[in-house]
Amino acid sequence: MHLGRAKLPFQTSTVDEIRSSHFFEHIEPHETEFLLLECARVLRPNGRIEIIVPSLEIFCQHYLNRDNDFFKAGNWPGETLSDKFNYIMRGMGHKWFFDADSLTQKLKSAGFSQVKVIDLVEVGYKASDVSVGIEAYLDG
Repeated sequence: MHLGRAKLPFQTSTVDEIRSSHFFEHIEPHETEFLLLECARVLRPNGRIEIIVPSLEIFCQHYLNRDNDFFKAGNWPGETLSDKFNYIMRGMGHKWFFDADSLTQKLKSAGFSQVKVIDLVEVGYKASDVSVGIEAYLDG
């Protein structure tokens, strides 16, 4: 299935919840928009979607703060911070990065409401994680 062009293999309004962890950053923006519309189609009224992706904001803060320890701990290849940052952005199959605002906007554009940032520590992620999580609901 090519995600930007194929419908999800579920009937309309038949799914209670969709969870995605570290997937959306690997597809193109137009594919994200199409896939979120498909998620809205297959979710039941009041259905929930949860999306966790690497946080553009967190990586940029570490880069702008010249946080060598952060980039060394990640063990990403490259000689300079710029090399390591570019590897994270493009070298691991990433096609698009999100922050909370951009992901919220995409979810709202696809018809979701009650969009909020998830406290990732509460759902089992390490406090040092570099991800952002968003949950949203389909109006009933």
